[in-house]
Amino acid sequence: MIYITLKEYLNKCIHIANHQNLKIIVSFHQTSKSDSKLNYHFYSLPPRIFDNFLMCGFCNLKEEFILNIAKEFDSKIEFFLVDLEKKGIVGIDKQDKLITGNLEGRLDEIVERKKILGIRFDSLTAEHVVNKLIKDNLFLYKRSILVIGLGKIGFKIALSLLECGNNVEVYSRNYKKTVEKCNCMDLLKPESTLARPIIHSEIESSLINKDLIIMATNTEGLINSSNCKLINKNARIISIGHNELTQEAIKYFHENTNIIFSRVDIGKSIINYVRRLLDKEEIIPKRKKYFNKFIVSGGYIGIPGDYIVDDADHPQLILGFIKEDGKFIRELSIFEKEKFK
Repeated sequence: MIYITLKEYLNKCIHIANHQNLKIIVSFHQTSKSDSKLNYHFYSLPPRIFDNFLMCGFCNLKEEFILNIAKEFDSKIEFFLVDLEKKGIVGIDKQDKLITGNLEGRLDEIVERKKILGIRFDSLTAEHVVNKLIKDNLFLYKRSILVIGLGKIGFKIALSLLECGNNVEVYSRNYKKTVEKCNCMDLLKPESTLARPIIHSEIESSLINKDLIIMATNTEGLINSSNCKLINKNARIISIGHNELTQEAIKYFHENTNIIFSRVDIGKSIINYVRRLLDKEEIIPKRKKYFNKFIVSGGYIGIPGDYIVDDADHPQLILGFIKEDGKFIRELSIFEKEKFK
């Protein structure tokens, strides 16, 4: 029954792609969310159209279903986008923890290697959130920020905000681990950064007087009809997990506050990431003879006398040159062929 549901979704995506003459990319994304009654908690991802592709996918599929999909639909799929940070779900142990396997390795046994693309969803999500916040408000250090949940995504977000000089308050269910992770943040952030993580042992105290609340947790109903009233009525809430807000809390926000709350949509960041993976015009490190001189680009480590240019294959700018002592001298100019003859 489950596999039939998966096939129905994928066939609909293929139908849309064929109708618009698009190629299919299927992504397999994993989270830490599990459901002991169902053995896993899976869902389909919203299709996204960009360039000449339609990208669709699944989250938290067991590996057996992923491999079956790859076998059956290989001829109709252009690329498989695989989460490298958390491998395919093999099953669940007695403590309801996910057992994972090397998904890209298993796919390599079924489909052509060139069809497998790798992605780090957690890192991409954290980077997307921080960049979006900075884009919306460059002066985040003036705002009171709370990060709920210090898992792989929450930790990365909190650390990135600290590195930018923003004081961050944190709450996570496991107080001991939270203290250890915050100590780790203190060690990792630049010594010149005075901002520090502030730890809360109770969810109620963490919610008071916050301008921005980032919910990087899968704890359902964490914000409820009682503690939601502690939140600043002009705050902004960003959800990265699922169902952290109860319906009562959402109703209260709508009827009594100006709180802006929304889920994170990393679609644009994923699209840009995939475009980068598929870019065939990558500038690679290169050293090339041009008449009687040598030009280098793409980070190639040259030798004295070499000229550094923007692209050794199609030079337009001279960025500088390397002196006899091996030091690079910045000297910008337009690339002119006559100077090299």
